Parts: sequence; structure tokens; C-alpha cells
Amino acid sequence: MSGNPVGVDNTSRRKFDKEEYLERARQREQREKDEARKGKERGPPVQRQPLKHRDYEVDLDSRLGKTQVVTPIAPLNQQAGYYCSVCECVVKDSANYLDHINGKKHQRALGMSMRVERASLEQVLHLSLTLDLQLKVSNYILVIFTYLVADPTCHTLASLAQLLLVQNPAYRNNW
Repeated sequence: MSGNPVGVDNTSRRKFDKEEYLERARQREQREKDEARKGKERGPPVQRQPLKHRDYEVDLDSRLGKTQVVTPIAPLNQQAGYYCSVCECVVKDSANYLDHINGKKHQRALGMSMRVERASLEQVLHLSLTLDLQLKVSNYILVIFTYLVADPTCHTLASLAQLLLVQNPAYRNNW
């Protein structure tokens, strides 16, 4: 008696249907080509604005020291943590919220790229002169108030300017 059971042919390798697998390969290649075409048909890339300063104040102190009951069925904007209405996500603490609003995902949702606009020489000079002028004006206002407090008899701007120039010769070049 042989060790082979009757009716089982185990003397040869399994034979695959080559036509079936060839057809599957063709379908897969066609599917990959269609997906690649869809990717190219999206249109031109979206033009995003460069990064710019926030025009609003980030409110991190409103939830400071408050307790809140956490329920798993609450809507996103009522869950514990900081809710971002732009990205519709909840961030658990203030540090991660700041990271989120300064991050790539949030900035892209606002329509901004992560690139910063390069400033021209004229823009830098203009900003520098503006800040320098603001500093000088604030210094002059501080000095004027100081003299008004020290000498309340100065009732006109001319008498105040004369008092300034007499007592501080360094201001003569700037007037």
C-alpha cells in the first residue's frame, strides 16, 4: 500500500489560471492610470497669501481657573479645552492651542501659506523712521508732562518750549 490517499493528486505543483491573473493586472494598471489622471485634473494649485499678523487678540485667560464637567456626548465646541472654529477641533490646553493656531494646518485653513513676505528696503526704512518718530514724540510728551508737573505756571506751549530749551540745551537740535 502506498502512503497516498486514493483520489488525491499531490505529485505536481498547483497550476494558476494565467488568463485570470493577466486580466486582474490589466484592471489594476487601468485603475492606477485613472487615479493619476484625476490627480492631474484638479486644476492649478491654490494661490495662498503669505503669513501676516493676527488682527485679533487670542483669549487664553477666559477659561483660566474654571472647572467644567466633561461628557463624551457634548458637541465639540462645548467640550473641555480650546475649540478652533476654523479647523473644527478641540485642543486640550493653552500651549497646544497656540501651537495649533500658529501651525500649518490652521494657517492653510485660513488661506495662508507658511511663507513670509519679504520686506523691501523702502518698507524697512519706512517702519524704522515711523518707530523712531513715535519714540521721539513719546519722549517729548513725557518731558512736557514732567515740566508741567514741576512748573504749573507754564500755561502756553511757547512758554513750555522756552523753559525746555533754557533748561536743557540738548533739545535745541531736535526742535
